[in-house]
Amino acid sequence: MKILLSAYACEPGKGSEPRLGWMWVKYLSKRHEVWVITRANNKPLIEDELRKNPTTKANFLYYDLPPWIRFWKKGRRGYHLYYYLWQVGIYFKFKDFIKRMDFHIIQHITFGNNWQPSFLSLINKSFIWGPVGGENTPWKIFKILPLRAKIKEAFRETMRFIGHHFDPFVRLTAKRAKLILDTSSRWAHSPYPKKERSKIVKFSQNGISPEELPFSLDKILETKERGTFRIVFIGEFVHWKGILFVAEALKDFAAKVDNGWEAILAGYGPEFKRVKKMLENLGDRIKMPGKISMQEVWNTLRDSHVFIYPSFHHGQSTIIMQAMACGLPVICIEGDATAETVEEGAGIVVPLSTKEKIIKGLSEALQKLYHNRELATQMGLKAQSLVFEKYSWEKKVELLEKIYGQVIQNENPHSS
Repeated sequence: MKILLSAYACEPGKGSEPRLGWMWVKYLSKRHEVWVITRANNKPLIEDELRKNPTTKANFLYYDLPPWIRFWKKGRRGYHLYYYLWQVGIYFKFKDFIKRMDFHIIQHITFGNNWQPSFLSLINKSFIWGPVGGENTPWKIFKILPLRAKIKEAFRETMRFIGHHFDPFVRLTAKRAKLILDTSSRWAHSPYPKKERSKIVKFSQNGISPEELPFSLDKILETKERGTFRIVFIGEFVHWKGILFVAEALKDFAAKVDNGWEAILAGYGPEFKRVKKMLENLGDRIKMPGKISMQEVWNTLRDSHVFIYPSFHHGQSTIIMQAMACGLPVICIEGDATAETVEEGAGIVVPLSTKEKIIKGLSEALQKLYHNRELATQMGLKAQSLVFEKYSWEKKVELLEKIYGQVIQNENPHSS
C-alpha cells in the first residue's frame, strides 16, 4: 500500500510529538511504501538515523517556509501560526506530485490538534485526519488555578473555539476526511460538526514497544525491590502538566511520613523557580536536575517506584507510556487521556474537586503506595502489562491497516 503521511513533527531520538511522528513512520514503513512530508529542519536527524538503521525505508519530502516568512518564529513563540502557514505551503509545494503518485491513503499524523486544519485533505479522497484531538480545561480545575494560569487557559480555549467554529478550513478538513481518528478523552467536548461525527473512530494517541527500552524488563524488576522509595515527575514545568499540584502534594506527603523517600522532579519551564521555592524546606529529599537526556529519563524511571503526573489537558503523553513500560504505577487526576490510560488498575486516579481535595488525594495516593510497596509493585506490573498489550506499536499498526482497508473499500469503519 502506498501511504503519504503529513508529519510536521518527526524526529528520531526525541520525545513528545517528534517521537510520535517518527514511530508511525518507522512501523508503517516495515510493511508499506511510506512517503513523509515533514519540516526541513528535521532532515539532519532523520538522514543520520536512516544511515545508521536502514531498516526504516520511508521516503522523505522536506519543506520549510522561506526565511523572510519565518524570521519571527523562535522556539515555541508563534509555532501555531507557523504550523498553519506550513500546512498551506506543503499544499502548493506538493499537490501536483501527490496527484501524480496516486497514493492509496493520505494521513495527517502530527500536529495532533483538531482545531487546526490539514490542507492535504483537499487533494485526495482517501484522507484520514488523525490521530487528532483536544482536551478541555475542566471547570473545576480552571477555578482553582493562579491568575496567570487562568489567563493562559482562557487564551487557549478562545483560540480553540475560534478554530473549531470560525475557521472554514478546519470544518472543510472534517468534511473532506473519510475518517477522523479522535484521541480525546471522555471529558472533552466534541468540536466536530454534527454531520461529520459519524466519521469519528476513537483511537489512542500514543504507543510503545519493548524494543524502545534500553534495558531488559528483568533489570527493571530488580530495581523495584530495593532502595529508597522514589517518586518521580518528568516533564515541562508548566501549570497544565500539574507540576504545582505535585509540589503541594509532596509538601503534604512529607508532613505525614518518615524520611525514607525522595522525589526527582526533572524538567524545566516557567514554574521551575516557583516549585523550587515551594519545596526548599524539604532539603535534599527533593532533586530538581532540570532537563535530562533521554537515557537519563529511562534510567530515572527504571530506578523509581511511582510516577506522579496530574496533567489536565495533556492527552496521552509519551512519558506516561515510558513510565508504565518501566513498571511504575501512575498517580494522576481526572480530566484527560492520562486518567483513561491508567484506570485499569495501573495507577491511582484522583477525582476532580476543590484544590484542597485534589492535593489531599494526590498525597494520600503517595502515602498508600509508600506504606505498601507490594501494592506499588503489583500496580507497576499491571501498568507494564497493560501498556505493552494495549498500546504496542505493532498492534496499533495492525489496527490502522484494518482502517486503511475499510477506507479504501469505502466501508463504514464502525462496522468492524
